[in-house]
Amino acid sequence: MEEKEKRVRIRVDTVIRDATGEEETLSLETLGVSGIREETPYISYRETELVGLEGTTTTVHIEENRVILERSGTFLQRQEYKVGVETHSDYNTPMGILGMKVITRELDISWNNGIGVLRMVYDISVDGLFEHVNEIIIDVREESDFHGNQGTTAINH
Repeated sequence: MEEKEKRVRIRVDTVIRDATGEEETLSLETLGVSGIREETPYISYRETELVGLEGTTTTVHIEENRVILERSGTFLQRQEYKVGVETHSDYNTPMGILGMKVITRELDISWNNGIGVLRMVYDISVDGLFEHVNEIIIDVREESDFHGNQGTTAINH
């Protein structure tokens, strides 16, 4: 089956909350592609140095009741997000492999013709080193519909 892709602008906002309630916010806005592969919608974009994932491509597969995030390149990972389900993955980094455990609390998907918004809230534990609650909002729009800084990243503490 032939893949059809279109260029899109992707904004990823992540709020990380630690056990004390302290928050850190990361924002990334970049160009990417949106398409359908084997009847499953997806988006794909290159990560930036500012979020620590330079040389990595992230692909997000969007299904009716789950999301699968895949990273390839410098960092390798395949993580599934499905409400109420505990999932595990290996996060391969240049410094070694970390074991990740995710329990998805909320998953909101509003998707139509390759554009839309994904929102995921999940508990994450990385090799027992730290535990956080993450909220990620991925806003995907037609390239011409997005106004703002191209390829920028902001980190707020």
